[in-house]
Amino acid sequence: MPKVSVIIPCYNQAIYLDDAIESILSQTFQDFEIIVVDDGSDDETSIKILDNYENPRTKMIRTPNQGPALARNCGIENATGEYIIPLDADDIIGDRYLEKAVNILDKCPNIGIVYCEAELFGERSGKWDLPEYTFPRILLHNCIFCTAMFRKSDWENVGGYNREMEYSSEDWEFWLSLIESGLEVYRIPETLFYYRVQKISRTSESLVHHELEMRLKLLKLHKNMYESNLDFIIESYYGLQTEISGLNQELAQKNRIIRNLNQITSSRSWKLTEPLRKMGFLLRKFKKIYTSTKSSLKNSNFFFHVNNLDVQISIIMANYNYAHFLPRAINSVVSQSYHNWELIIVDDGSTDDSVSVINDFIKHNPKIKLYQHDNKVNKGLKDTLKLGLEHSNGDFIAFLESDDWWEDNYLESKIKIIKKYPEVKFVFNDVDMFSDSDTDLTWFYNYFKWQKEILSNVKMPSCFSKYFAEKNFIPTFSCVLVCKELLLGSNFDTPIDSLIDFWLWTQISMKTEFFYINKKLTHWYRHDNSYIKASSQEREEKLDFYNYLRRKFLLDLKVK
Repeated sequence: MPKVSVIIPCYNQAIYLDDAIESILSQTFQDFEIIVVDDGSDDETSIKILDNYENPRTKMIRTPNQGPALARNCGIENATGEYIIPLDADDIIGDRYLEKAVNILDKCPNIGIVYCEAELFGERSGKWDLPEYTFPRILLHNCIFCTAMFRKSDWENVGGYNREMEYSSEDWEFWLSLIESGLEVYRIPETLFYYRVQKISRTSESLVHHELEMRLKLLKLHKNMYESNLDFIIESYYGLQTEISGLNQELAQKNRIIRNLNQITSSRSWKLTEPLRKMGFLLRKFKKIYTSTKSSLKNSNFFFHVNNLDVQISIIMANYNYAHFLPRAINSVVSQSYHNWELIIVDDGSTDDSVSVINDFIKHNPKIKLYQHDNKVNKGLKDTLKLGLEHSNGDFIAFLESDDWWEDNYLESKIKIIKKYPEVKFVFNDVDMFSDSDTDLTWFYNYFKWQKEILSNVKMPSCFSKYFAEKNFIPTFSCVLVCKELLLGSNFDTPIDSLIDFWLWTQISMKTEFFYINKKLTHWYRHDNSYIKASSQEREEKLDFYNYLRRKFLLDLKVK
């Protein structure tokens, strides 16, 4: 018997079925069966596909249309696996989802629901900003999508999905039933589920109309849970009341639009212009079909996701006694929309609990690795970066200082430039500078103002080094993506650690073209003891030394 049964209800979605099944067949964990439940599809295309569908690892069940709750129950009843994971026919999963979820359920009998972070594709794309599960918050808002893994025995104990629940609420009620039975919930801190957003879906349309009805059913079915958490519900009442009021307003607006449309379509002028509209519709339809056919593979979200994986990025994070900031920095990496990365954290002899914090993340994400100097000594930034580079496997290197953090699309934005301009091997971006004190940031913004005056989403030639003759206007390591080969061919032996960025960028600027993204993709944290907080005299002394290094360095390399 297989370890996992994947249940795929399908109602008029057969055109997407191959993508869903392919994402299952590509799993690193292969001990599974696939059960497709045709829930009475009446679309001719879907019927034809399902009638002729053949896959040696897929079992097909045909039922009259009965809705997602009963369709899932039917598939699970016929399942032989110990663990169950439902998957809608138009969605896909990441290649390590089954492996990671099975591992959690095998090790933790107290956990009954395992899910992950999610991403949207289709009509909308980007991270699915679902709040992380907490109890009793789930009593008011469902934060767990349908594609979560659970035990078949637990499904049997609670009686399966409730047929009374409709409009996407069947998952919510089922999760509440499992939680009420004493089981806990675990979210994998990694994006492994991809939800297809379509123009019209039961989630976006029907749920709005029936939100209050379904909430009342939940209250009735789980009366004890709601009564025992009455204080929390009362505190949240006003927020919920506002939400329901907004839904009612939205419904009223839709009804007004429908009434207006009915008046228009019943008018004499509308009927007279019917032939012209039909012609326009045909022309638009032809254009849509042509465009869709031309770019079908390019725009296929499953294949786009796979395509994203052709450039590996190694992220090097140097850390010294920044345990307090590490979770924010690491989470900004884990949340990236681009997934082919490894995070190499080099701890430079920290004396706080940095290593413990890092190891907690490593337990849940194998793409995070920790390295330390021999004897765990403090050796400084230069040697720390070199150690991270030695252990890197990526084609490109990104740097993230342990007290900074990125926007979710940081890596994706950089990779798009690399793919568009193969000759570009160095990409940097604008930064958002912040401080937790009254640090005056005026000097910083004035210093880097020059950057924005001459650059704006532009590609710069390899003679870019001449700009460094004026000043180093690349604010921080945390805004740079650079080809690994260029770093390996650079001299790291700068006489002062604080100028190593200038030292490296000047060398690299003579070997490749640069690209500047005029977007604040990096959040750069400045401390009270940082350079910009130094006295005017100290700053001038450092600038003098900086200019000396610049002139000597450029002269040595014969740059005019």
